[in-house]
Amino acid sequence: MAYIENKAQKKYSTTEQASKILSSIDTTCISNQVKSVISKCSYFFLSTASKDGQPNINFKGGDKGFVHVLDKNTIIFPDLLGNGILHGINDMMENPNVAMLFIDFITGVRYKVNGLATIIDNTEEINKYLDFCGFDYPTRIIKVDVNYVIGNCSKNIDNVRREIIDYETN
Repeated sequence: MAYIENKAQKKYSTTEQASKILSSIDTTCISNQVKSVISKCSYFFLSTASKDGQPNINFKGGDKGFVHVLDKNTIIFPDLLGNGILHGINDMMENPNVAMLFIDFITGVRYKVNGLATIIDNTEEINKYLDFCGFDYPTRIIKVDVNYVIGNCSKNIDNVRREIIDYETN
């Protein structure tokens, strides 16, 4: 994918820095390195937006491997019955654009993955994915057709790591 300068880079004089990064990586698909991080995560943060652009963020968690990379452009994960408010699901029904943030606090590696979500709630379709989802029978499965993947700056991740370690030892 060709690097394209944006207004923020120009305004804040980061065009050269961004160009070096973005021209050297493929942001259109999930690499083996990204797949490895995702497969080890027991949680991620899911961002959605309503049809009128109101943002929403949700924590999604499960056993390691509950998020499954089907191929270089497809991720699935189970959506379990929660509090029943379903902000994220409603957002996906109105606006399929989603963003996911995967963080490995041990290594400091973080990846942002954007794509278009499809809600799979048909029993026959869910059955096709049961081997991948890590649960006996999820309420729904979310399939994300990935269109952008990039490492997220790890600056200050050490602060969070120290906070977690300090909490666990006290």
